[in-house]
Amino acid sequence: MRRFLVIAAAAHSLAPTPSRSARSVARRSTLDRVSSTPSDRRQQRAAENDQKTRQAGLNFWDEHRLEVQAGDGGDGCLSFRREKFVAFGGPNGGNGGRGGSIVLVCDGNLNTLGVARRRTAARAPSGSHGKGSNKHAKAAADAYVRVPPGTVVREAGTNRVAGELSLHGDALLVARGGRGGRGNAAFKTARRTAPRLAERGQFGARRTL
Repeated sequence: MRRFLVIAAAAHSLAPTPSRSARSVARRSTLDRVSSTPSDRRQQRAAENDQKTRQAGLNFWDEHRLEVQAGDGGDGCLSFRREKFVAFGGPNGGNGGRGGSIVLVCDGNLNTLGVARRRTAARAPSGSHGKGSNKHAKAAADAYVRVPPGTVVREAGTNRVAGELSLHGDALLVARGGRGGRGNAAFKTARRTAPRLAERGQFGARRTL
């Protein structure tokens, strides 16, 4: 029994004694715990939860798969001027109109993708064809899809980020309309006075988001 007491006393004597700085830090932390109010503790817990949420990553409330298809461009016109008493009137075929594009618009009045979820595909109209007498076709109207702020747009195939809409009024062009074809009047030169060719309109972009 006496030997055990001697060993215990020796072990206690060999233990390092805390320094003054360590004792002051421990006393300060104890005072902070005692002086903190319930409101302070709630704020601290809220800050910790926010930090955990940021570290966990971005959690999406809504997801939607949308297929967008822009309009095709109109064809150019192959036409020649035909009037009485006018010989060799020359080419007068007009250009085709541009196809409509698909644009995503951020609407601050929305908080979900409910409006966009009503449709699985968004298509824009195609441009009109050119006409004779140098009549150029008008461009087709663009199609707009409203989305809430904070929407992140990704391509379905590659998962590549196409853009992000964060503020009210932001717009993102996701599918560009096809360019209209040129009529034969656009190909007239000093050497080629009567061109017999016209361009077809380009196809509009198509993708899945």
